Amino acid sequence: FVLLPCEGGEGAAEQGAGESSAASTLADAEEVREAQKRAEAAVGAGARIVPGMTVTEAIHRANKTAHKMGPVVVIPAWVRAPSRYEQHWLRYAAASAAGAYAMLFFYRHSRLSGSRDVERWAHQAVTGLQSTYRENVLGPFAQLRDELFKTYRARRSIVSEAEYENDRESLRRMLADFQSDYLQKHGGPPPSGADAAAAAAGVNTLDSSAAGSDTEAVTKGQAIEAAAAAEDSSVEGMAFMMKAYEDELKRPIRSAVTGQLPRTLLIQVQKLKLDTESAMLEMDQLLKANELNLALIAAIPAFLAAGGALFLLVRWVRPKPVDPKYEALPCRMAMVALERALQAAADVDGGPQALGLATHATAKVYEEAYKLFSRHDGGQDSEWPNLRRDLADLAGPAPLRHKIRISKRMSRVYTIFQF
Repeated sequence: FVLLPCEGGEGAAEQGAGESSAASTLADAEEVREAQKRAEAAVGAGARIVPGMTVTEAIHRANKTAHKMGPVVVIPAWVRAPSRYEQHWLRYAAASAAGAYAMLFFYRHSRLSGSRDVERWAHQAVTGLQSTYRENVLGPFAQLRDELFKTYRARRSIVSEAEYENDRESLRRMLADFQSDYLQKHGGPPPSGADAAAAAAGVNTLDSSAAGSDTEAVTKGQAIEAAAAAEDSSVEGMAFMMKAYEDELKRPIRSAVTGQLPRTLLIQVQKLKLDTESAMLEMDQLLKANELNLALIAAIPAFLAAGGALFLLVRWVRPKPVDPKYEALPCRMAMVALERALQAAADVDGGPQALGLATHATAKVYEEAYKLFSRHDGGQDSEWPNLRRDLADLAGPAPLRHKIRISKRMSRVYTIFQF
């Protein structure tokens, strides 16, 4: 905008003054010229587009001039869009109120007001975290370490194998003595027992072999055979004793006073004790075999916490790569919009508005593809150079049929447009 002196205004002033001198008229004209120069300097009216000036420089100079001139239309304050704080004033007010209450609460329970509640709460929280860490992390790991590096022989059991062996030998001797005494007293086996003499002879033979084994060194195979024979003798002795027990029960009162009934009952008690000890030994072995499993089960929370922390650390150090198909989705959608715009322009025989929309869609595809390839530069094998050339052809003054063929070829050839 250039301010020009008003010739008619000066004439009107001279006619209104009537008797003004020529000197005052020249002074007023000079003042108007100075004001015009100051206005031109203020708004940049004297600026001209010089040869060699780029479009960017011209636009920058025009923006600077418009900024000096101010807004063309003054917008009232009540019509302006509210600021971010005005739009979310309720949220900020609630946050401010909560912060003020928290500060007041902290002041009331801190040393500033003579209270030690904050220190006490902090100490309780730290103590609770430490105890939780010791019980759920260190404890299971220490138990697992003990299970892995300590032998099961160091553990105490309710019944030892030595006690079990002694009780078994005691039962075997009881059965052998009972068979011997019963045969001597009655002169034969019980009525319901067949082959009792053979069983007694087997027991005696085993006794003599056991006695001989104390003095002679036997091999491992002989020891196993001796143990199996002793087990068989115990079974045969129990069978002989149970037959005698059945025979004694026929005369319970006389057998309880003068017979072998109390002795058979005591032998059965010894057998029951031996069976109980055997079951306890097997249970102890089963528990020992499962102690490692129990320790691993107890350490599962610690393993989960450690695994989760390790997973988060690995994800933080080496983030998971983004899915290429998902990351190229905006570029594919922009390409779909470009094909739709080109087809719409072809339907209206290349109208200016349709061509402008197609050019805008081409620019959108270029922007999305540029963002994608700037994040993932493929180097010499990148598709970006050819893609950029094709997009430039789409934006250029080419026939619509040629642009449609280019768009179809781009969708078919380039991987970023393929799902």
